[in-house]
Amino acid sequence: MNHFSFSFASTALSACVASLLSILPLSAAAQTGTCPIVSDADLTVALPDFQSWTLLSGGPGRCQFEGKVPDEDGDSWTLASLTLMQQYKSSPKEAAEIMQVMRTEFAKQYTLTEVKLAGAVPGAFRFNSGNVSWWYAQAGKSVLSVMYVGGQEQRAAPQEQGLNDILQKAVTATDQPAAAAAAGVCPQFDASLVRKLLGGKKVEIQQFGTTSCIASNPSSDALMFTGVETKNEAEAAQLFDSMRSDDCTNEALASLGPRSELSYNCSQGNKRASVSFFKDAMRYEYTLVMEGREPTAQERAQLIEQARLRFAR
Repeated sequence: MNHFSFSFASTALSACVASLLSILPLSAAAQTGTCPIVSDADLTVALPDFQSWTLLSGGPGRCQFEGKVPDEDGDSWTLASLTLMQQYKSSPKEAAEIMQVMRTEFAKQYTLTEVKLAGAVPGAFRFNSGNVSWWYAQAGKSVLSVMYVGGQEQRAAPQEQGLNDILQKAVTATDQPAAAAAAGVCPQFDASLVRKLLGGKKVEIQQFGTTSCIASNPSSDALMFTGVETKNEAEAAQLFDSMRSDDCTNEALASLGPRSELSYNCSQGNKRASVSFFKDAMRYEYTLVMEGREPTAQERAQLIEQARLRFAR
């Protein structure tokens, strides 16, 4: 089942966005795009224990890489992954507020270590959980989040200096006006419909790579977009079943093809409405969350229209 359990109050929405990289799956984007934050060549130099680094998905706001090193028999591979995400706010003050929320929440469960990076606002930190390491740093009006998942072999353990070099490159790339401008638009959203759905108030849009976007307003209402790649019809059918929210009212949408649904009136998680459909080996989903209430019939109709515009492209 697919339940939303995020809190959408105050800076909590932004804090949840900043930690999305820890829950977005490796398959959440097609293996296309380029990374404006760091390159696979940068990773090959910084982390030479891995024979190769490949960009799985990349675009403004979010990049994900996979590293490979042969096992002793030479036939199989030990994998590692590195995910970088930029969340831009309207001011450094707002970014600092997100950092404080993240620091407070993570300190309840993990031991935080201070990290010093040139160009980053003092207060950057990291923490570990098993073979997974996280870093959070503020660069100007952005919060940079990095997640490294190391391989199981000893030689694939995190290389501190190499990771530090990558973090430094990421901070420098993040604190650039052009990077903020590119991440502040989402090709998957129709701007006029987004304003209608979010009440015509000040709307903030953030793109996280090519297949994830969030639009929100000061009331913490939010419209989210995600895309997940599938390999074939069988996988598409399995994904449809696994991501279907059975606690919701689900209605088929014939105009969006087979395995397309409108879901609303859910008994678990946040009050929300979602439209999902499959096209060109991708599963697309638009989800509308209105702070403290169910989306109305009119809002659900507008959500369907947003999905139809994407489906028609």
